[in-house]
Amino acid sequence: MPSAPEISDSRRDIWIVEVLVKHETEHLTAHEAILLSAKRRMRPIFLTSAAASMGVIPMMLSGSGLWGPMSNVIFFGTMITMFFILTVLPVSYWLVMSGSTAKRQQSTALENQ
Repeated sequence: MPSAPEISDSRRDIWIVEVLVKHETEHLTAHEAILLSAKRRMRPIFLTSAAASMGVIPMMLSGSGLWGPMSNVIFFGTMITMFFILTVLPVSYWLVMSGSTAKRQQSTALENQ
């Protein structure tokens, strides 16, 4: 069973991709859809990740042998995941969709000839 950060991270991924798909159905290019979805989803993703990361700082500073390592994993894991969601996910989506858009345009051009 996934832990709580994995569940919330997958929800953030789903939301940003859902917004991307919604914008693309409005006949925007993949690049325009990424920019619009990033404007809409960046603040909630950043604030959620920052709140989760800042919440474990007292555990990090406690110096406890039990809570210290766990808080380090939560803090840095949340920050790294936020970075990947806000950068790698849109770029990979753009790469995939630009390739499929080019193939789609090629196939429609061949059909029209």
